[in-house]
Amino acid sequence: MFMRNKPAYYWLIGLTINLLFSLNVFSQGRNEEVTIIAPYKPTISDAFKINMNPKIDFQETQMPELEYSITPVKEHTTITPEPVDATHKPYEPYKTLKRNFVRAGFGNYTTPYFEFFANSRQSDEHALGVHLKHLSSSGEIKDYANSGYSKNKANVFGKKYLDNHVLGGELSYNRHSVHYYGYKPDDFPNISISNDDLKHRLQTIGANAYFKSTYSGEDAFNHFTGIKYYYFSDNWETSEQNILFTAGLNKRFEWFDITEYQTVGLDVDVDYFINDDSVSSYSGGLITARPFLRTDFNQYRFYIGADMTFRTDSASEFHLYPIAKAEVDFIEDALTGYASIGGGIKRASYKNLSDENPFILPIVPMDYVNEQFNFSAGILGNISEKVNFHIMAENSTVKNLPLFVNDTSNLMENTFTVLYDDANVFHFKAAVSANTSESLRLNIYADLFNYSMKDEEKAWHRPGFRAGIHAQYSIRKKFILGTGIIFTGPVYARIFDQQNNVEKEQIDAWADLNLSFEYRITESFSAFLNLNNILNNGYMKWYNYPVQQFNVLGGIGFAF
Repeated sequence: MFMRNKPAYYWLIGLTINLLFSLNVFSQGRNEEVTIIAPYKPTISDAFKINMNPKIDFQETQMPELEYSITPVKEHTTITPEPVDATHKPYEPYKTLKRNFVRAGFGNYTTPYFEFFANSRQSDEHALGVHLKHLSSSGEIKDYANSGYSKNKANVFGKKYLDNHVLGGELSYNRHSVHYYGYKPDDFPNISISNDDLKHRLQTIGANAYFKSTYSGEDAFNHFTGIKYYYFSDNWETSEQNILFTAGLNKRFEWFDITEYQTVGLDVDVDYFINDDSVSSYSGGLITARPFLRTDFNQYRFYIGADMTFRTDSASEFHLYPIAKAEVDFIEDALTGYASIGGGIKRASYKNLSDENPFILPIVPMDYVNEQFNFSAGILGNISEKVNFHIMAENSTVKNLPLFVNDTSNLMENTFTVLYDDANVFHFKAAVSANTSESLRLNIYADLFNYSMKDEEKAWHRPGFRAGIHAQYSIRKKFILGTGIIFTGPVYARIFDQQNNVEKEQIDAWADLNLSFEYRITESFSAFLNLNNILNNGYMKWYNYPVQQFNVLGGIGFAF
């Protein structure tokens, strides 16, 4: 069959050889271009409309419910602040501070004066100081008995700073001597009294110590404790000892959500007296506990507590006084208002009475002064950064208010005794202080009193008004001017007429104007001059006791 188609086979072989030969020629670089020319007739296929409309499937679908849970995990993080470089303090030249200062002077009425201060250098470990003072006068007041006096003081005090506490204490000695000069010897020609018989010498030896915490943390357990003791005596066999123990503690809590925190505390006092005179003796005192709660609410501050006092002598009485106080900042750091109620009881000690009136008898009745209720309200604030003010009014109900009256058992009536009466006392106070610059300091105050007595006609020897102005001005820290003005309204003394009926004797109001000058010659050396009672008034603070009139005291001071 294959051989039968032999001519076709030869024709296929020849065609193959011819193609191979053409390819060989093409590969050797021969190139032929063929161009076909014919007319171009573009055509567009017919368009057909899709005959379909969209349809909406209204089949309802339901979202599956999702269920999930969260497992809380507390992530412990640690924040390590980067250390802050200490601020470099510029170099300041070292300046030696003076630790000691002494002043000495002399004035008319034969008035020597001496004062000495000594202090340790500034330290963050301890502080120590000494203060000594002497002032006396042997001058006379016309027509009156010897009016000489002397005042002596010696104090040593110190502090020890611990890590979170302060330990401090003080030793003191005071000696005050006066004469019962409140009579005119010419009115009693048949009576001769020596200066020693007129002398009333009062001296006090005292000591105190305290220990208190100084924690800086707000939630720290704060506490303090202290003890004070004094022995007071005169030259007429009268003595008084007092031991006062105080302690307190407080801590912040967060019990209620209404305020950020609450401070709870307790203060305790034990006040014990031992009195002896030539005819009697006494021992007893008061034990007081004052629990309190203090808290803040925005610009409001509240304090609530109680004063619980037990009298530890033959009376064995218990007294309870509610204590509450509220404050509000009308203008932050500028104007604050407050109101409070309270009360308390204390003993009228012989030392306190003689400090107020050194012309009292060596033997006077002593009782407990009971402030049964006190209400006060006021405002305080800053007119500017350098001017402050305080206005306050209070009303008190007092049982056994002490009053000084002349002792009528003494023919010359030149001594005072004490009587007690219940009273309602109204007190209004206004004060302004200004430090307008390093050169000027100014303080002004005024007090108004009104006494409604139960039995006595007047509050004997208690003024209804008093005011004062104290100012100091420095000129280039070389020349210092000072002034003081004290004004006291009229007071009343209790006297008796010939029928032994009580009468009131008015003691006129008085004003005392004082001026002081100091010139700092060098950094260590200075000179001073004090002018006292410039108005030359022989006013009386106590009935039949005029004060010395105009006097001058000058001297020098030295710091080293």
